[in-house]
Amino acid sequence: VPLWLFQGDMDLTVPVDLVRTMVKQLRRVNARLRYTEYHKMNHEIWDRAFSEPDLVAWLAAQRRGTPAVAAPRNSVLAAAKRSS
Repeated sequence: VPLWLFQGDMDLTVPVDLVRTMVKQLRRVNARLRYTEYHKMNHEIWDRAFSEPDLVAWLAAQRRGTPAVAAPRNSVLAAAKRSS
């Protein structure tokens, strides 16, 4: 199942440490996922997530039975730079 996870680093509803741990565990079992973490944002990140420039193309590229294309591991840094 293709995954693209979005997280605010100041989220108190779903703590960022929990999500970071989950991402590490998923990557240990070779899950192909994208993870975007938004700097200085809380739980209400959907506007940012839905405005990601690659989102529509990423969604359209997903095919049943085909592994998801993972983003570079520095996607957290890229999102932080965009939010600055």
